Amino acid sequence: MILNILILIFLLLMAAWYSGQGLYTALYHLLLTLFSGALALAFWEPITQGFLLGVMPEYAWGVGLLVPFALILFALRQLFDRLLIGNQDFHNMINKAGGGAAGA
Repeated sequence: MILNILILIFLLLMAAWYSGQGLYTALYHLLLTLFSGALALAFWEPITQGFLLGVMPEYAWGVGLLVPFALILFALRQLFDRLLIGNQDFHNMINKAGGGAAGA
């Protein structure tokens, strides 16, 4: 029950954060998160069974998914922040509502 409340609070905070950032930033972060998740899932089993089960068997499956996801997302976010310098100009209401929806 407490974990569900914490997740709901986290989602609301993310929606509030990205409604301030705008639709453009929230949308490309959403797409990068989905792409990073797909790549992390593709590498999850080989990394876990190949390297981590012998070293840390109790944490291998969680670390084998979380670390590649975080590294891929960080690298892609840094790359896209350097490539996509400007921000698109949307109407203020569209920017806030779309950013909040994509952030959540």
